[in-house]
Amino acid sequence: MTYTSFGQDISAKYSILIKEIITKRDAFMFEYENSNSIKKDSIILDARNYLIHTMATELFPYWYGTKWDFNGTTRIPRKGRIACGYFVTNVLTDVGFNIPRIKWAQSASEVFIKKLANNKVKRFTNEQIANVEKYLINSGKWTLFSRS
Repeated sequence: MTYTSFGQDISAKYSILIKEIITKRDAFMFEYENSNSIKKDSIILDARNYLIHTMATELFPYWYGTKWDFNGTTRIPRKGRIACGYFVTNVLTDVGFNIPRIKWAQSASEVFIKKLANNKVKRFTNEQIANVEKYLINSGKWTLFSRS
C-alpha cells in the first residue's frame, strides 16, 4: 500500500485494516489453541512476523502526514495532531494489545518498552561503545523480539 492510494476516506480504510488484523490475530489464536506443543512455537513466530510486517508496511503509512504536537492525542490518522507516545499506544491498542493507552502514552517510552519486553531491557549509561558492542556480541543471537 502506498500513501497515495489512501483516497479520501482514510479513517474508514484504516478501520477495515484494523478489523483484518484482529481477524488474523484471532485465527492465529485459534490455530495456537488447537495445536500441539511442537507447532505452537511456529505459530507464535508466524504471528509475530505477520504483526511486525503488517504494522510497518500497512498500518504505519496511514499515519504519515498526521501533524505532530507535544500534546496531540488524535485517534484518527491524518486528522488532528499526535504526540509520539500516543502514536505508539494508539497503534498497539488498535491491533489488539490490552494496554493502558493513555497512561503509557504520557510516560517515557522506556516504561512501555520494558513492559512489552518483559523487563528484558539492558540500559547503558555513560558506557563506552566498545563495552556496549561486547555486551551485544556476547548476548547471543536475537530474533526480532526474543532470544533464540
